[in-house]
Amino acid sequence: MSAALAQEMGDNGPWVRHVRRAWRMCGTAATDDVRTPPKPRTHSPDDWDAFGRAISYAAAPLHLLVYGLGWSRPDLGLAAWHANGFASGEPVLDVVARWWRPSDVEDILMWAPTEGSYAFQTIDAQVRDELGLTATPFPGPLRDSELWQRRRTAPIASTTWQTGGYEMHLPPHLRTPLEEHFDDGSQQTVDFRPGTVWAYGPGRCVLVVDNYGGWYRKLFTAAPDAPVDVSVRTTGWMGTYEKSPTTKLMHRTSEEVHLWGHPPVA
Repeated sequence: MSAALAQEMGDNGPWVRHVRRAWRMCGTAATDDVRTPPKPRTHSPDDWDAFGRAISYAAAPLHLLVYGLGWSRPDLGLAAWHANGFASGEPVLDVVARWWRPSDVEDILMWAPTEGSYAFQTIDAQVRDELGLTATPFPGPLRDSELWQRRRTAPIASTTWQTGGYEMHLPPHLRTPLEEHFDDGSQQTVDFRPGTVWAYGPGRCVLVVDNYGGWYRKLFTAAPDAPVDVSVRTTGWMGTYEKSPTTKLMHRTSEEVHLWGHPPVA
């Protein structure tokens, strides 16, 4: 990855390799014009090129779920989507369905109640911590089921998530839209705080930011109680966002779908 791209995205590894592609698929009705990357056949950490392909394949849709749908618990959201028969019409989920496909989603749900529990707990905690939201006790992992138990013991069970999910270091590298700074390892620190343009109109606002790094923090911190059209210069149109009255997070979907990715409110 080039140094310029790393500074734009806030990461210099494979975790953001396909993120711009994923967002651009969400921003156009002609999603068939943008191809998803092929699913890697292996993800052995001993083969960095293959491991990098597995990381980039797994990471990009998580950005859509966390920062598009506002899911701080993507495992809960995917489980609700699965329970609804993958019914959609929701642009972000339509892209996820093309990218991961139902079998990949089921692999994630197979992994989430066991080895994946800590990863999803970490994602939830870092979103809340970075945005200054009230911390809530972790309500526990995704509820296991006979379906996921059978899938974990099946000879054809995928190992992409079951044994490699957290080892891919997805949670810490998922935080780039929340960061204020990025150190690329060359003693050059990128400050994401400048480069923000807000335009306020009657009942609607526009936010344009320069870099992918830190864009969601800017949206969350200064967003008014009105729909916001968001664009990132290096990525494209991100969607029209609104603040959830329940979670206080910004999202570009319906409130019903947004709440799929959160524990039930008592």
